[in-house]
Amino acid sequence: MKKYLDSPIFSLVCLPEGILVSCGGGGKRFGLQNYLALYPKPVMGQLKDPIYQLDLGDEIYENLKTNYKAPLVYGNSEDHCVVIYVADNQIHKAAKFKSDFAIKEPYQNDVVLKDQYLVTGGEDGVIKFWNVQSNPMDFIQNGQLDVQAKIHSLDFHPSQQLLIAACDDYECKIINYKDQRIVKKLSIATKNTLDLKFHTAIFSQDDTTIFTFKNPLRGASYMTVWQMNRDTITATKTIKLHNHPIICVRQSREGMYLGAGFADGYTKIFNTRYHDVEAEQLSHEMVVKGVSFSPESRMLLSGSVDFTYSFLPNVRPEGWFSKFSKFWLGIMFIAYIFTFILDLFN
Repeated sequence: MKKYLDSPIFSLVCLPEGILVSCGGGGKRFGLQNYLALYPKPVMGQLKDPIYQLDLGDEIYENLKTNYKAPLVYGNSEDHCVVIYVADNQIHKAAKFKSDFAIKEPYQNDVVLKDQYLVTGGEDGVIKFWNVQSNPMDFIQNGQLDVQAKIHSLDFHPSQQLLIAACDDYECKIINYKDQRIVKKLSIATKNTLDLKFHTAIFSQDDTTIFTFKNPLRGASYMTVWQMNRDTITATKTIKLHNHPIICVRQSREGMYLGAGFADGYTKIFNTRYHDVEAEQLSHEMVVKGVSFSPESRMLLSGSVDFTYSFLPNVRPEGWFSKFSKFWLGIMFIAYIFTFILDLFN
């Protein structure tokens, strides 16, 4: 069930401390305040009484995310990378720096963080590598790679020195981020009659799979599962996800689930083990701008520019042992009832 805030929602992140929400719509000159709000953990599916609120002036923070290992939240304000953190129930700005230099409409589309490495990508088609310094916190650029296509998403491999970038040229580029060079490319099938382009690419947490999400200019979105072997990466399955384009994707902490928001307000949870949609609902009346799993992955929180947020319950699949146990208990219960009825007539 959807609930309302007082402003359009542009991004959100579930943290151990609570729910971080980015709201706004043009600033005070348009009658809407741009701000970050930290809400306590929801009660009965409602966000009430923010613990802390940070005025952003004329800025709107978008595409916020965290890697669950570092106490940092990162995203963008148009062509700038922004890094924040929550401490003592307050929101603190850690850094802000220009990361995209496109001549027309510069915009940072994604940012990822792993250990001391931060990587940004956007409309200028240049992946930029930054070293994370601490005490005091600073971000120093130590290289860049021109992929000659707009960069839609970035993701680190969980154990290897690899980065995957979903690009606007019908390719996903796998990059060794230590050497800053492309080592492999994934391409959309030759007969691309729907003119699909990669929107997002994500490594699985078990090191065996890549999930890519594709959009047309208009119409249905698709997901492809790629199997990673030592020397090859092979597409094994493609499924139609939804009748409308995908807008945002996030992976759960343990990597078991992917949550997605779509242009028509739908949200879905995808099981990475069974490669199937596990839960879905029409959560909003307008485009979904952000999704985030609760820390225990029981809920997918989503937000939209229609002022609403919503929780999608995660219906976990049953294993064979669980199904057999329930079947056996059912048989025992029926046998007990049958015996009880026989005793009544004897």
